[in-house]
Amino acid sequence: MKHAASMLAAALLVATAGPVAAQCIGDSDHNGFVNFSDYGGVAANFGQSCANKPYCGNGVIDGDEECDQANVDGATCLSEGFEAGTLACGADCAFDTSGCFSERFVDNGDGTISDRQTGLMWMKQYDDGSPFDKDTGYTWSIFNPSTPHQYNDDGTLFTTFWPIVNGVYGSCFAGHCDWRLPSLRELVDLVMPDESGAKIHPIFKSPCKPGCSGPGSCSCTSEDTRYLTNRTFVDESFPDNGVVWTVHFFHDEHHFPGQYHLAQLKPGAYSVRAVRDGREPFVLIR
Repeated sequence: MKHAASMLAAALLVATAGPVAAQCIGDSDHNGFVNFSDYGGVAANFGQSCANKPYCGNGVIDGDEECDQANVDGATCLSEGFEAGTLACGADCAFDTSGCFSERFVDNGDGTISDRQTGLMWMKQYDDGSPFDKDTGYTWSIFNPSTPHQYNDDGTLFTTFWPIVNGVYGSCFAGHCDWRLPSLRELVDLVMPDESGAKIHPIFKSPCKPGCSGPGSCSCTSEDTRYLTNRTFVDESFPDNGVVWTVHFFHDEHHFPGQYHLAQLKPGAYSVRAVRDGREPFVLIR
């Protein structure tokens, strides 16, 4: 008992002599003091006043701290001058930008574009009349008058495009054989808002000149055709055809980039920007 009392007295003596450390450690209930209410508090700091002594590690942004633990006060890589990534808080309560990227999208030089934010790899498009032309349209389902209420995966998307890019007729596009349609979220995520309004990221449309082709020479996006997503379902408005979510990237008085619409599966033809290594599986919802 005497030993415990002497330890408490020594702790109080040390505390009244001045703070043991620059940090006010032990104030677990954040009431400004290290006292009996702070279960598990540091004995050497017992009795210490925390007034005007902000410290790093309490989850509260104090003094000249930029952040504290998970609290970054709404800051992002974008607000710190980067294009993408995940902003973190360092042990010194200063922003850790090691997870931020100055460029979100990277042209791989092989006909693909990588998204460092999501891990997705996108197929580039050209303006050369090839299967990869920005305006080449693909159908999901063939319209058959004898089966008007039925739609199948038998359009040119399945009979022409996927066999070409996924290696049925030879090599796979850019050496990868797992290309698929993007989800609605993935496709809309290509739109980058800026001061002049929303628009698709420049890497997907520049440079794009008539007749340009090849992996590294150009990158195009259709301004006339909607792009297919992987989400299909039956809608009472189109009982004979079924519908699919589509996205367009052109801008006029009626539309803005990233708008999405329902479109008929039969007999419509739409552009395809294939993707791989996505965060969502290719699932047909019917």
